[in-house]
Amino acid sequence: MNIYINNYCNQRCPYCFAVDYMGGKEKKEMSLDNFKKVLAFLKKSRFMKLRLEGGESTLHPLFEDFIDLSLSRGFTVDLFTNGQFGGKVRKFLYLRNQYLTYIWNINHPSFYARDNWKKLKSNIAKLTAGNSLFGVNVYNLEQDLSYMYDLCKAFKPRMVRYVFAHQTGGDSLVSTIHPRDLHKIIPRVIGLTKQLGEELGVKLMFDCGFIPCIWPDHALAVFVKYGTIFNYCYLCPGIDTDLNVSHCFQTYKENDKKKLTDFKNSDELYMFLRDVKDKYRDLNLFPKCRSCYSRKLNVCDGGCLGDRKAIAKGWDN
Repeated sequence: MNIYINNYCNQRCPYCFAVDYMGGKEKKEMSLDNFKKVLAFLKKSRFMKLRLEGGESTLHPLFEDFIDLSLSRGFTVDLFTNGQFGGKVRKFLYLRNQYLTYIWNINHPSFYARDNWKKLKSNIAKLTAGNSLFGVNVYNLEQDLSYMYDLCKAFKPRMVRYVFAHQTGGDSLVSTIHPRDLHKIIPRVIGLTKQLGEELGVKLMFDCGFIPCIWPDHALAVFVKYGTIFNYCYLCPGIDTDLNVSHCFQTYKENDKKKLTDFKNSDELYMFLRDVKDKYRDLNLFPKCRSCYSRKLNVCDGGCLGDRKAIAKGWDN
C-alpha cells in the first residue's frame, strides 16, 4: 500500500501526476496517531511492507519517527524519494539501509541545479547498496534517456523502473506523451533496454498502465529477453494524511475515497477499490480497446485510468 504522508515537495517535475493531491496552499502532514492506525491496519491485514510517498516523504518532520516505528513493528519499507535530502537524513537512512528499498525518481541532469544533481548522486552512492530502483519518467518525445545508462553503470541498481508519465485524471493537465504517440519513443526505450541488459545486467520493469498493443512484436521480444516486468492498472491502495483511501492519484479529487477506519479488513477495502475501478470500465484510450485481444486475454485492462479519463474529457496534445 502507498502511504502519502505529506502533500508537498521540493521539486516541480513537469509530469507530476500528483499535482491534484498536492494542490492548494495548505500543507498537509500525516499525524503520528494516524500513522499508527495505518500500521495497525496493515499488520492486521498481514501486509508487512509499506511504501512511503508524498509529496517528498523525507520532508515530513516525523519522517525518521515513521521509519523507526515501522521497522520496530516488523515492516520493511519502500521509500519513494527524489533524493534531494541532506546529510542528516542520509546518515539516518544509512544506519537502517538493510531494511529499506529506495525508489529514486531521477530526471535528466539538465533538470537540476548543479548542486542538486551532485546531491542526488552523492545520496545514491551512499545508500544504493544494491537495493535501489531507478525511476525514469518518460514524458517527452525528444527525451534523452542515455543519462540512465550512465547512472546504472556507476551505481548498479537492482532494477530500472520505466514510468510513462500519466495524466492526473482531474482538471490539471501535465506534460506527458499522448498514448497515440507513444510508439514514437519505442526506439529509444528499446535501445536503453538492450544497453542495460546486455552491458550491465540490469533488469527493467514498467510501472502501472503498460499497454501491450502499442509495442510491436520485436519490441516485446526484447523486453522478454531481458526479463522485463510488466505492471498494469492494478489495485494498489493509497492512504493520505487524513486516512482517505483512494485507488490512485488519478481518482483522488473525485468522490472515490473512503476512510481507512470505515473498513473492517483489507477484503472490504479491496472490494471498495474494485467498485471504484469498475466505474471507469467503459473509458478507453482507443476505439479498438473494446475488442482488443489484450483485454480479452486479461493482459491489459485499458491503460492508465488518468489517461483514459483525460481522453474522455477531450485531452488532445
